[in-house]
Amino acid sequence: MLWTWLGLSHPGRSDGCENRVMREPRSAAVLAEWLDANALPNGIRQNSSNFIQLAEAYKQMNAPLGRLGLSSLVYANRSITSDDKQYARYLNRMSEITAERDALAARIKSVLNGAAFGNQPVGNGDANGLGNHADEVIAKVEKLANRD
Repeated sequence: MLWTWLGLSHPGRSDGCENRVMREPRSAAVLAEWLDANALPNGIRQNSSNFIQLAEAYKQMNAPLGRLGLSSLVYANRSITSDDKQYARYLNRMSEITAERDALAARIKSVLNGAAFGNQPVGNGDANGLGNHADEVIAKVEKLANRD
């Protein structure tokens, strides 16, 4: 099991630090969910729900224990223990999916960075379009993992 620790410092505590354990994978995805809106950069604050939605999709594509990561392990294990033809098919398919995931992750990261550092809020088109594309990539791997 993975644990995520978050240390926050504020002037009200004598030791200057408050530690919290985020026990849910979803909770650890986006710090914006934990912060007061006034503490967020304007680009996130203007549409924090879109930012969080897109950041969640990004996490599911990149986290080792995200939907894509876990499904790819199932698919890899089945392919490795199969015959050479199945393993070669797995390598080719995952190469294609990895290229698509990498390109999409770069686009999502650019939008998230724009909101966090460039005062460019995440619009509905980015949150829905890129988020839906992330779900499609994840669904491809889940489908491969669930094949008999």
